[in-house]
Amino acid sequence: MSSRGWTASGGTFERAMASSVFQNPDLLTAWATAGRFATTLLVGGATCFLIWTGIREMRRSSDQRARDRRETREADLRRHEEALEEGRRLHEGAQEEGRRRHEEAIAALKALIERTAPPLTSGTR
Repeated sequence: MSSRGWTASGGTFERAMASSVFQNPDLLTAWATAGRFATTLLVGGATCFLIWTGIREMRRSSDQRARDRRETREADLRRHEEALEEGRRLHEGAQEEGRRRHEEAIAALKALIERTAPPLTSGTR
């Protein structure tokens, strides 16, 4: 048998197995704890990343909704002011038309009265 290599009687393989993780319970526990710690760290980091991403998207969405509402409100206000101005203009036009008709009616009534009224004489009463 050779002194080097993997032999069944006191060779390197036996020494490797003797120092193996599976042969030393304390080392096995330490590696298992490290594995759990790494897994917990990975899962916790991924969870934090997902929460952070979700909060960022919620803020972006909220800001977008606020901008949309503000733009809609401003557009509604512009349309309202335009409608008010149009209403004022129409009202003024209607008032002017009413004034003109009134003046025409008064002028027509005066003309009718002048044509149909008996002449006024200074001595009769």
